[in-house]
Amino acid sequence: MGTKTSNVSVNAVKNVTETIVATVQSVTLFNEEFGGKLHVVIDKKLKGFVRQADGTFADGEVDFINLNTKAATAQLCAVNDDIAAFRGVKSHAFNQARWSTILRNATLTFNYTLHNAGEVLEGAEDALEHDVYVVDIIKCSLTQRSLDMIDKVIMAAMMED
Repeated sequence: MGTKTSNVSVNAVKNVTETIVATVQSVTLFNEEFGGKLHVVIDKKLKGFVRQADGTFADGEVDFINLNTKAATAQLCAVNDDIAAFRGVKSHAFNQARWSTILRNATLTFNYTLHNAGEVLEGAEDALEHDVYVVDIIKCSLTQRSLDMIDKVIMAAMMED
């Protein structure tokens, strides 16, 4: 979970955390070798790492966060009962349409923490090879449209029984 970089060291103070409140503009789901990734474009600029023409990364500003789909699902279900209920009636992972419908124009509050190369993150076995920003979602407010869609899916699932 977080924005990955390669061979970047910003020599920053360890564990610098900012709490960000942002509106989701779009969500794209990528299936990767080691699981899914959500690329979430937001309405704010964040400190981050920007890919250079030679493939390396440099300090810069980004308007997105990247999240592992399993971590995003767990975090969102923990902070939003409507998303948890929606997840509860679906026996499989969210697809692109569901992620986009749920999160489009949602307001996310998240901790955005810089971790430095050499740190070992909680639950990890190996130290970070490079600096990385980690996103921990602490609040999610959905639009009325998303809430209405979730209600319809839940009602339909209840009628199947």
